[in-house]
Amino acid sequence: MFEFLRSSVQYIAPIFVIATMLNVGLTQKPSDIARHLKNLPFVIKMLVANFILAPLVMVAVLYVAPFDPALKAGLLIFSLGAGAPFLIKLTQTAAHEVALGAAVMMLLMVVTVVYVPLVLPLLLVWHQRECNSNCQGIVDSNAPADRRWHVDRSPFCPA
Repeated sequence: MFEFLRSSVQYIAPIFVIATMLNVGLTQKPSDIARHLKNLPFVIKMLVANFILAPLVMVAVLYVAPFDPALKAGLLIFSLGAGAPFLIKLTQTAAHEVALGAAVMMLLMVVTVVYVPLVLPLLLVWHQRECNSNCQGIVDSNAPADRRWHVDRSPFCPA
C-alpha cells in the first residue's frame, strides 16, 4: 500500500498544482495580482525572508544538527528554492485574498529560476572550501575498512 501511495504522488502532486494554478488563472483578475506586487515593502520583506533568511537558517541548523552529508546537501539545495506549490491553497484555507497568494507564488517562482543557478554554484564552492579547510581526509568507500580514515570538524564534510 505504501509503495502504491509513494508512486502515485508523482502523478497526484502535479495534477494538484496545475489545477490550483488554473483555478487562480480563471478566477483572479491580473489587476488584483499586480496590485499586491506594487506593495514594495511587502515584496522586499517576502524576498528577504525566502531568499536570504531561509537559507541562512538552514545553514545554521546544519551546523548544529548531525545529518548525513547527502541529506545536508539536499537540505541546502531545498532551502534555496522558495515557495511551495500549495501556497495558493493555503491562502484560500486561511481565508485571505487568493490574488495575494498568486502574486507571491508568481514572484517566488520567477526569482527562484534566476536565483538558484546563481547562488547554488557559490554555495557548492563554499561547501568544497569548508570541507577542504576543515577535513583532514575523505572516506574512500571502496577502500578496505582498515584503510579508511577521516576527521570531520565541519558539518558539511563527507562522512
